[in-house]
Amino acid sequence: MLLRPPSVASYEETLIELEVASSLSERVSPVSFEPLAPADLSNAPSKPKSPDFGLRLPDSDVTVEVTVWHWQVLRNWDAMTSELKTRLAAKLNRPGLWRHVSIEIPIKASSDGILDVIAKTVIQEMLASTTGDLELDTTAGETRIRWFEVPHFQGIDQVDFVQLPPGLDVAIAGGLTVESAFGCSTRPIVNDREIEDALSSLRKSIDRKSGQRHHSLPHILTLGLGHQRLHWDWVLPMFTQRIWPNSKYKWISAFCAFSPQRNWRLNAPRTRLTFEWNPNAAILVPDSLRAIAGAGASYHM
Repeated sequence: MLLRPPSVASYEETLIELEVASSLSERVSPVSFEPLAPADLSNAPSKPKSPDFGLRLPDSDVTVEVTVWHWQVLRNWDAMTSELKTRLAAKLNRPGLWRHVSIEIPIKASSDGILDVIAKTVIQEMLASTTGDLELDTTAGETRIRWFEVPHFQGIDQVDFVQLPPGLDVAIAGGLTVESAFGCSTRPIVNDREIEDALSSLRKSIDRKSGQRHHSLPHILTLGLGHQRLHWDWVLPMFTQRIWPNSKYKWISAFCAFSPQRNWRLNAPRTRLTFEWNPNAAILVPDSLRAIAGAGASYHM
């Protein structure tokens, strides 16, 4: 699956499953794969449903299911803004022009919203003025567009980062003659309706996993985020405020937020598992798991 994945999403999900298993094995062993599926049925059509992993702890076995949340709205927004940047570049990346454009656009904007943004009058204003700030009532909703001239510094030591415009992702440094320059940054606008849409999408991802567990054992749902714009400081409150109070999700004993390491600079954050306990769970997690999460305990049986 990793070497020949059918899709990017499948690759991400398989990679995260293996990374979670690796992280857990540093603290717990043995870790079993698909513990409810007999070995002789591992490739059979009749293979029973099983959680991804099983953990053997001193006071209880625990099952673990790993999934990745893909919010399709964000993927659609990515495609839309990519097209938007291409169209803006075609209009603004011309000789003698150095423009950086910063756009805040509703997350459910469509191609119609793109046409509003690049309407002829807006482009003319960007061409005529080195700086500007417009708020447009587009078919997608309220959109804000700011632009300014890309700064040119004689040397990197002369760059005053404090004075750079917010959202700048391009600048010119050195004694070069640059014929033209274009940069564009985008940020989604999310309102209460979109937050409810995100919660609905998250619930569907969770619901698909409800049958892959042992009904008499504590069960951990481990979640990875399938988009770089999704962050745990936004997602975790959904569990405490909307998921745990719902008795429908009492089958989840604990939630584990998976944060992968995706760059290897010296100061880059390491792979991290963050546990959240469900106070309304039908089966509570054992004390040994709390010790692993809180005190860094290890159990290798």
